[in-house]
Amino acid sequence: MAELAWTPVETREEAELLALADRRLEGWANWQRDGKPRIGFPTQSPIVSVMKPADEEAQAGARHVAIVAGDEAALEVDRIVAQLRRRQKRWYKVIRVEYLTYGPRDIKAERLGFSVHEFRHRLRWVQLVVAEALLRKKEARE
Repeated sequence: MAELAWTPVETREEAELLALADRRLEGWANWQRDGKPRIGFPTQSPIVSVMKPADEEAQAGARHVAIVAGDEAALEVDRIVAQLRRRQKRWYKVIRVEYLTYGPRDIKAERLGFSVHEFRHRLRWVQLVVAEALLRKKEARE
């Protein structure tokens, strides 16, 4: 997919798409963290950590613990994120850093080797991609 130059949100439709994506990605992030906020301490015992794949990215699109049924919204976003991981790894990394780590945006951008401007641009672009994928799935169901 072609990269677009970063521009401020100009239309109401874009603002709504970005808000939809942000809400759904926040919910997905909470689901990924098992609903527990991370404050810098492990949320599980070391023995459980050993039983999971070492590579964090290997877990995208697949949960290695039983999932409570009825969390379709999080699973839907998880499938979209997993597709992004396969197609566009940089976008996937932006999602993971923005939604699954804490800290100021300049530190997040630096972690990925981007300027803050480029990080914001990529985040906005990937949010639009996620929102449009969600809307396509919704239309397909109707």
